[in-house]
Amino acid sequence: IADPRMPLMMKLPWGFRDTESGIETYKSLLTRIAKKFVEHSKTDVTDEMIQEDVEDMIEFEKKLSN
Repeated sequence: IADPRMPLMMKLPWGFRDTESGIETYKSLLTRIAKKFVEHSKTDVTDEMIQEDVEDMIEFEKKLSN
């Protein structure tokens, strides 16, 4: 993950772990990306489903970092 060629390296959670606003910024990024995937694939995914998955992902990443 520390590969500097990796896209969005500066947007990954490690830079945002310590602040609530940083976590919200990261959630927003993940949500926008997920919505683009849904839009492109034309799948039947609701905003609520995306939000729940993003929340679960953030919690999982927090557990991994501890």
